[in-house]
Amino acid sequence: MTVRANKPEFNFREKLKELDYSHVPYEKMPTGSVVNIAYGYNSAHSATTNQNYTVVGPVTLNRSDKVNKVWLYTNIQYYHTNANGNFSFQVSFNGGSNWEQLFYFHGEDDAPWTSAYSTRTASASFLYEPTGSLFDCMSPVFRTQFNHENQNGGTLYLNRALTGVTASFFRGSCTLTVMEIKG
Repeated sequence: MTVRANKPEFNFREKLKELDYSHVPYEKMPTGSVVNIAYGYNSAHSATTNQNYTVVGPVTLNRSDKVNKVWLYTNIQYYHTNANGNFSFQVSFNGGSNWEQLFYFHGEDDAPWTSAYSTRTASASFLYEPTGSLFDCMSPVFRTQFNHENQNGGTLYLNRALTGVTASFFRGSCTLTVMEIKG
């Protein structure tokens, strides 16, 4: 007795067209892939003598997995007058009631040239690793902000020069980018 088997027709090119190349499932993403991004932006012209001042944020990132790393990046435009302050990345583990300092750097006083229209631009980044970082964040929610602390009672000018020129003339901005990186 002869048995005849018929296979359904298979067109390899048609199957390739069905694939969704614009979306890779989380499980198939390689280590080091950026899986989530949150962004904060501050373009308001301000001058403050507050001892603690939030420059940008808070920014909330809902992590896909609590073992993933979080990369923080900021860019700011400022002018100090005798502020002698510190800028810092901060993280909160309890919904924003308390903030812990992750990383800080010193903000320079007064621009190196004498023009009252000058500002400084500073960039900073910090890689938060769930193991080995100063603070453990076991929550899938990662809440962060970029802060400034005045130490000598000076003034911090954000997104503007000392003269307080109009926004149409000087369009400064401060940004905070938070990226979840698959571990």
